[in-house]
Amino acid sequence: MNTVDDHPCARRCTRNGTDSELLPARHGAYCRRCFTTTLKALALAPELTEHLRAQCPPQMSRQLQEVYVPPQDAESDEPFNTVAFDAVNHLFRMVVYNARRMALLLGRVAPVTAINSWRDTNGVVLGLPARATPAGARYLVLPMTDWLATNLEDIFTHDATTAAEMIDMRDYLFGVANKWPREDRSRFSDMPHEFTTRLRATVTEEGQPTQEWAVTTLTPPQPFAAGPGPCGGRIALFPPRFDGDPEVIECEMCGTRFSRSEYEAALTTHLKHKRDERNAADRARRARNRKADRADQVRNHLINKYVKETPA
Repeated sequence: MNTVDDHPCARRCTRNGTDSELLPARHGAYCRRCFTTTLKALALAPELTEHLRAQCPPQMSRQLQEVYVPPQDAESDEPFNTVAFDAVNHLFRMVVYNARRMALLLGRVAPVTAINSWRDTNGVVLGLPARATPAGARYLVLPMTDWLATNLEDIFTHDATTAAEMIDMRDYLFGVANKWPREDRSRFSDMPHEFTTRLRATVTEEGQPTQEWAVTTLTPPQPFAAGPGPCGGRIALFPPRFDGDPEVIECEMCGTRFSRSEYEAALTTHLKHKRDERNAADRARRARNRKADRADQVRNHLINKYVKETPA
């Protein structure tokens, strides 16, 4: 029950499990729940900005199911998502506005990204820079939301209006997050399943016994019908479904699973083989060039000796 000295939350928030027990105001005119959920929304905003920006492929590095990211100017065959484009720019304008306004009201210096935001000739914030990548959009928003979170207690206690504006932004961010759910997708390694692994005993530099993965590359790989093994299939990396779960790494063709240490050992060997192949190709190309240069020298010598020296 509320005490006589307790003022109820301005939003009339009630305690969970009750319909009439009002939560007391602990942060200005608002309760602790309003304050903590606003903090959560501010922490969510950078990731949400990155996610929304990734839905607009014609001007960004779209998310592919690969371990590499294509160049920023890569063309996309996906339609331009106008709704996501409008949402991410509105979100960015809202964050810039609140960061600058709260800094002005509190008499503090606003974050640099809020001061230097993209504006028109009338000073109106237009939105994200046209060439901002998803990661770049995230790092433009992050300093402003961090500043708002750091100063949130003073914003809530400044007056009820400033707190209400922050709560309105909280509701908007949560609404956008519900409309644009984020889920981790699997990605595929550029290393095919063309290897076998086994643990072997070894010793450290200090002389302590230990174990390490021994990797053997098989080329060509065996057919899938031969059962689990180096089948040449793609290796998928699945993110943890829940906090604390392990990452799942398995071949999508034969179903062989690998531990993280096993996969990294195989990847190190794979990259070494690729590097050795490139070096061998470079050496062969240089040898061919030297041979061609020697042939050119001999031909030029013969031309100079037997053609230019022959009297007309």
